[in-house]
Amino acid sequence: MIKPAGTTSSTHRRCRQSRTHSTSEDTSDFSRAQSHRNQPASGDANPGSLHGESATVSWGNPEMWQSQLTDQAATPPQWVLPIMPIESVRLPMETVALQLFEPRYRLMFKLIKRSPLRQFGLVLADKANAMMEGVGTVCQMTHFAPIPERGRIFVSSRATGRFRVVRLLQDKPFVLALVEPYNDEAPADVAAAARLAALERRLWQCMQDVRALAGKLYSHAGPLGDEVFTTEVRRWCPDRSVLRSDELPASGEPEAMQVLGKAGILGSSQGFKDRVSEYLCLQTVQPTTEMERQERFSFALARTLDVAPAVMQSMLDMRSTAERLQQAEAALVDGRAYLAARSTLRDLF
Repeated sequence: MIKPAGTTSSTHRRCRQSRTHSTSEDTSDFSRAQSHRNQPASGDANPGSLHGESATVSWGNPEMWQSQLTDQAATPPQWVLPIMPIESVRLPMETVALQLFEPRYRLMFKLIKRSPLRQFGLVLADKANAMMEGVGTVCQMTHFAPIPERGRIFVSSRATGRFRVVRLLQDKPFVLALVEPYNDEAPADVAAAARLAALERRLWQCMQDVRALAGKLYSHAGPLGDEVFTTEVRRWCPDRSVLRSDELPASGEPEAMQVLGKAGILGSSQGFKDRVSEYLCLQTVQPTTEMERQERFSFALARTLDVAPAVMQSMLDMRSTAERLQQAEAALVDGRAYLAARSTLRDLF
């Protein structure tokens, strides 16, 4: 049984996960779902109950996930989410590609495909210690491509936000949890907002320095252009004039391409095919507030850093955009110093 390791609501709370193993290879069929549906886990007479109620959450019927949650009078805006533990950290606004071959996850994503929102969660897990984090990333599935002859399913999705586990409902054949949204908090006052804006501008200037130094050191490989930083970084940066839209290709769907261009999705180094997963998530083309832009910029910048999963998870756990940017700034300043030293040595010799 997957259960919280404590009752606190700390953002660093971890969840204990018991080891489970598939007993056969035929669980890709929905008949396996019904056989596991009402099996209680050891130590919990009613593993699917919400807040001690007698009714269980039927994960075998994804259309009922939200309705059963409502029937149990859960606190809005909580909802039931299937979760896949992984060994890396995924951040909001990231495109996630998965190759599924385990029977339980093939089953899980077949059910997700049938659900209205096509949502699932990704959580960093430590398999050696049978633990998983309490804060993860919400993803919306955009592509589902089964390959029956290879026994695999290829899935493409878009990370749209974060969640915090409120209650773990069941773990067989996959994890199902009651979760709630998890977003950054607004600056405490006008002074804090001004400091955040100044930090953003300072970071953006540091990034320009890194780009200039990299261009100088690797000029023999040709102009780097915008490849130093991703389109997502440029899209959400404080300098709104940076992101340039490509000319709409004749082969693209005109209306779709116009929406992409107006949303700022098309960058100078990425075209329609690279952004199609984002286009299929309606949330990504909706207008954003300044606070949302700053939060997305901090995550886009964090994705460019080469750091350990534990460090990346700490940035996912943070509810302060300023703290996340400060941690990214430390890594960027170190990188700029390294490139500057190499550039100086190159000039000397």
